[in-house]
Amino acid sequence: MLSNIFDKYSLGARVKPSLLALLPLIVTSYIVIPSLYNLVATLLSTIVACGFITLLAHYSRHKGRETEKRLYALWGGKPTTIILRHSDSTLDQHTKNRYHKYLSKNITHWQSPTKADEKNNPDKANEYYDSAIRWLLEKTRDTETYRLLFKENISYGFRRNCLGIKWSGILFSSLSILLIFLNLYPSTEYIDIKKHALEYAAVVFSMSMLFWWLFVVNESWVRDAADSYALRLMAVCEL
Repeated sequence: MLSNIFDKYSLGARVKPSLLALLPLIVTSYIVIPSLYNLVATLLSTIVACGFITLLAHYSRHKGRETEKRLYALWGGKPTTIILRHSDSTLDQHTKNRYHKYLSKNITHWQSPTKADEKNNPDKANEYYDSAIRWLLEKTRDTETYRLLFKENISYGFRRNCLGIKWSGILFSSLSILLIFLNLYPSTEYIDIKKHALEYAAVVFSMSMLFWWLFVVNESWVRDAADSYALRLMAVCEL
């Protein structure tokens, strides 16, 4: 149903992070208050129609873009720009020279900055690199022709937005664990794992999600996807 509302990028990079953050709470609510299941099932189409999922997607995107600005400042620029710099060692110099030559040949009034240009006026050099990247982005809008690039872009967007809403994910996972234990506490048979198998399964799931938000979703996880996307984008120059 969601695939009929959102395009592939929005669904993969914006909607899924928000749904992952809410998932432990949804699972826990179903176990603690089973009657909610029928209510949720009944209202799901209404919720989607009212734009709740769209609201989550926009929130995820907003927080992701805020995080992105902070990361760019921390990294020293966009990975797509960094990778073109002579001072960066992500690409070997021979490959980088080929990319510079390709861009100089195909972009009107664009000339690759030299090492001296970079050193003497790094801001001006970055302007040239940013301009080249914008040209490449326009050249690769066709998601079918550049399918691998599109997948890398979704992967980066997903990770960036997950980092943007990380504390929401931590909050909902922690709240889910707390709700389960509060539900078990009044029971004198709370240690009966067989009787409370669903509750304990929910706790394990929520703790797994909490671990994921705490230790997997971080800057290096996002940087890995950003670098992969940058490399795939620059590889267009080889075509």
